[in-house]
Amino acid sequence: MSCASTVKTLRSSDGTPIYAEAVGSPMNPHIVFIHEATLSSVVFDDLVRDRRLTDHLYLVGVQCI
Repeated sequence: MSCASTVKTLRSSDGTPIYAEAVGSPMNPHIVFIHEATLSSVVFDDLVRDRRLTDHLYLVGVQCI
C-alpha cells in the first residue's frame, strides 16, 4: 500500500484470526473488501494504491489467517 495504512489482527466470535488493513481517512465513507476462499487480499492491491479512491474513501481489506 502506498498510503499509510492501519493494520490489525482481530478474532471472530469463533476464535478465527482475521487480518485487517485500512487505508484512507476513517472520516470518509467506508468500503470493505472481502475475498472468497481461493483468493487473497492481494487482488485488491491496485485499488488500495489508487489515490483517487483513498483521497475520498476509507478502504478496508480483511482476510482470515
